Parts: sequence; structure tokens; C-alpha cells
Amino acid sequence: LAFQNSRKSWRLMFPSQPDKRSTTCSLSPPLASSFLFLLLAAAPAMAKPISIEVWNPSGKYRVVSTKSMPGTRWIKLLTDNDCRLEICTEKKTILSVDDILALIGDHCHGVIGQLTEDWGEVLFSALKRAGGTAFSNMAVGYNNVDVDAANRNGIAIGNTP
Repeated sequence: LAFQNSRKSWRLMFPSQPDKRSTTCSLSPPLASSFLFLLLAAAPAMAKPISIEVWNPSGKYRVVSTKSMPGTRWIKLLTDNDCRLEICTEKKTILSVDDILALIGDHCHGVIGQLTEDWGEVLFSALKRAGGTAFSNMAVGYNNVDVDAANRNGIAIGNTP
């Protein structure tokens, strides 16, 4: 996708396959600026795909774990209870809020998070919009969790001491 500016109009070029030529259309400056604004406004939502490992793909309840955890008993417990479990396999030590938002997506029943993640209004409201009702913090404490934000969004929280 590319823009070319002339005095009276902008040309919008879409690469096509397989001949690699471009399809073009001309836009008036006001329309071009509106289109460009919409494109840029959507850019933050276009997060890089996050790599995941999926257990029980046909499970009724979608649960996301932001990191893998030791052992397999927790995986068996979730999959035996009809959960589709998605475990983030990114090599990052700390996931960004945008990474976690991408993991939650638009349909998620619960999340297992880590001490290294700040869970506040942005993440709890996203989890609520995705249909989520539960968050478990894999940490001794919960100083990384805004309990008030979780309560405002109707998200039950727990931690694993």
C-alpha cells in the first residue's frame, strides 16, 4: 500500500499478485487525509501476532496463560474441564500491555498472568469485553494487580502462592 501525491489528488496503490503490478485509485485530498487518518488510527490495533501453544483446540472455554508454567497437571486440569488453553510461547521476559491485549483478543473466558505484568484498568476492561470473568496471578503476592479495577470490571481474581 503506498500513497503518491500530486497537486490535485492522491493516488493510492495496492500491490497485486501474481504479476506484482499495482492497482491504483485517485482520491481527493480530503478523502485521502481521512483514509490516512483511519489507517494510522488502526495501526496500534494491528499488533504483531503472538506465538502460542494450544491444548484442547475444541474446548468450550478459552483460557490464556501469558507464560508456560512448570509441570503439566495444571494443563490437564483445564483441558479435562473443557477449556481450550492457549499458552504464550514468546521468548520475551516481560510481555507488553499490547502483547497481552493481543492474547486476550475478542473472546476469552480467563487469563493466567505473571508477576511481571501490570494488570490494571486497560487489561481488565479488555478481558471483560472479551467475555472474561476470571484472572489468576501466578505469583506469591498481588501487588501487580489493581484489585479495584478488577472489581469494577466484574473479574474474579486469585493468586497462586
